[in-house]
Amino acid sequence: MKKFLIVLTVITLASLLMGAGCFISNLPPTITSYPVKTATVGEEYTYDVEATDSDIEDVLTYYLTAYPNGMNINSATGLIKWTPAIEGDYKVTVKVSDGDLDITQSFTIAVKDEPVIPNEPPEITTSAITSGKVGETYTYDVNATDPEEDTLTYSLTEKPLDMSIDPITGVIKWTPTDAGIFLVGIKVSDGELCDSQSFSITVAKADEEEPEPDPVVLVGIAVEPETMELVKRKSGTIVVTACYEVRGWGATLDPTECLFLTSDSKVATVDEEGVVTAVGAGTANILVSYEKKFATLGVTVTYTPMEIKADMPLFEVPDPLRPLLPKGFRVEIVANDDEDENVLFYFTLPEGIVPVSDEFGDTILPTTGYTMEWYYEGKEYTGWVDLTEFIVDDEVVLGSEDGSLLIDEFVFFKAMFFKAGTYETTVEVWIVDEKGKKVEKLCSKVITAKVLPYIPPEN
Repeated sequence: MKKFLIVLTVITLASLLMGAGCFISNLPPTITSYPVKTATVGEEYTYDVEATDSDIEDVLTYYLTAYPNGMNINSATGLIKWTPAIEGDYKVTVKVSDGDLDITQSFTIAVKDEPVIPNEPPEITTSAITSGKVGETYTYDVNATDPEEDTLTYSLTEKPLDMSIDPITGVIKWTPTDAGIFLVGIKVSDGELCDSQSFSITVAKADEEEPEPDPVVLVGIAVEPETMELVKRKSGTIVVTACYEVRGWGATLDPTECLFLTSDSKVATVDEEGVVTAVGAGTANILVSYEKKFATLGVTVTYTPMEIKADMPLFEVPDPLRPLLPKGFRVEIVANDDEDENVLFYFTLPEGIVPVSDEFGDTILPTTGYTMEWYYEGKEYTGWVDLTEFIVDDEVVLGSEDGSLLIDEFVFFKAMFFKAGTYETTVEVWIVDEKGKKVEKLCSKVITAKVLPYIPPEN
C-alpha cells in the first residue's frame, strides 16, 4: 500500500507539472574560475571571476555579498580589485546571477606583509582515448604537470560502472560490458587547485570494428589574460589556448606557432613568444592569430615620470677660529618604478670645484673651497664616506657596492663651503647597461647652494 501511494504521488506531481507546462528550462550559471587566495599588504589584489551560463542569452551580473572594506567588483566583467592595508585572513563571497537564478563562491584571502608566491593549478597534458570495445580492457594514462611540482591526486568525477583510476599514477582501467557512449570526467588536484577533463568513450560491440574517431576541428582561440595593465618598461606574457570541436577548451599552444601583432609599437611591443613589453603611456591592442583564428588582448600602459627633490640649506663660511660642522641635506628620487633596472645616480661637481691628484696619485677635492660626504649603507660598512672615492670623469657616480641599484630612493649628503658664493650642481638618474654605459636618462635636477660670507662678531 505504501509503495502504491509513493508511485501515485510521483505520477500526480508529474501530471501537474506537464499539464501546467512547467518544464525546468533555465539553469543557474556556473563559476569556472578558481579564486586567488593570497595577497600582500599595500599591493593591489585582483581576481577575475569567470562564469558561464547554459542559456547563452542570459546576461550575468557579479556581486560581492561578503567582503573586506575597500574591495569592489565590476558587475559586468567580474573583476575584483582591492588593496589590503592590514595582515590577516579575509572572507569573501561572490554571487553570479542570470537575473533569475544565481550561484555563489566563498573563499578566504590570506594577506601577508611579505609577498606570497601564489599557487598555480595543475594542468592535464594528455588527450583522452575516446573509443573501446566490449570485453576488452580500456586503458588511459592521464598525465598532468604542476608549476610548483606539488603532489597530484587523480579522481573520477563522472564514470561508467566499474571504471577506476589510480589516484597516484592517473591510470584509468575499465572493461566495458555493453556497447554505447559513456561519459567520463577527470579531476587532478594539488590539494588546493585542480584541473579537469571531460570526454566520451564510444564502445563498439565485440564483433564490430572500432568506430572512426570524431574529427578534431579548431573552432577558436583564447588569450589569457584578456587585458594587461603594465608600467613602462615592464613585461607580461600571453598564454594562448585553442578550442576544438571535440576536445573543447584547454589545449595550450606553443607561442612560436602563433602570430602576434601590436596596434601601436609606441605603447607596447610583442615578440614571437608572446611577451608584451610596455614602451610608453597609452593603450594598444595585441592581435593573436593561429590557423586563421584570432583573439585580441587590450594593453594599458601607465608611466609615472621620476623626479628629484632636494632641499638645500643656507650655508655660511665657517669661523676660522671656530669651524662649523658640515650641514646635511637629502636628495630624494620620487616615483622610482625602475627597481628592476640597473640604475645609477650621477652628481656633477659645482663649477670651479675641480678634483686634483695628491702626492700619492689619489683623486681629492681642493680643501680650500669645498668638501662633501655621502652617507653610505653597504654589506661591510655603513657611515659617511668622502665623495672623492666615487669621482669618475669629474662626476660623482653613486650606487650600491657592486655598481647596480641605489640602496634606497634617497641619499644623504654633508657639505661645507670655505668661500662665499653660489654653487650649482646637476643631479641625474640614468639606466646603464652591464658595462656601466649610460642608456636612458630618467630625470635630472639642478641644485643651487648659496653660501654667505663670514661676518666677524661685533666686539
